[in-house]
Amino acid sequence: MPPFGGYSDPDVERVFDWMVGFLTAEEWRQRVETIEARLEATLAPHASREAATIYEPVSISDDRAAWYLYLIDTVLHAPLNYEPTQGARVVPVFKRLGADFDMLKSVKGVDDRVERMLTSEKR
Repeated sequence: MPPFGGYSDPDVERVFDWMVGFLTAEEWRQRVETIEARLEATLAPHASREAATIYEPVSISDDRAAWYLYLIDTVLHAPLNYEPTQGARVVPVFKRLGADFDMLKSVKGVDDRVERMLTSEKR
């Protein structure tokens, strides 16, 4: 398992590709850039001890759907960017969704739900 190894899982990849497919390449790129900018700001060194005691979570709460997809993207494609503490909660869910992908796709309204999750209901 990353951060330094190669992780490959066709079940996880299948669900990731399907969900990201609801976005244009440009939309996904912008959301990744926003997440990475926020992570960089959160993890940046602080100028003073007082500033260092302001704790920011290593998580994205206002675009939770993109954050989860980002974690999957990094575990699969960019392991040095993967955040294992957060990803440990998400990868097993995607594994299960991918293992039962045909069943997932047969659920009435699932495409609409994923689209809403990635647009108007990001949290």
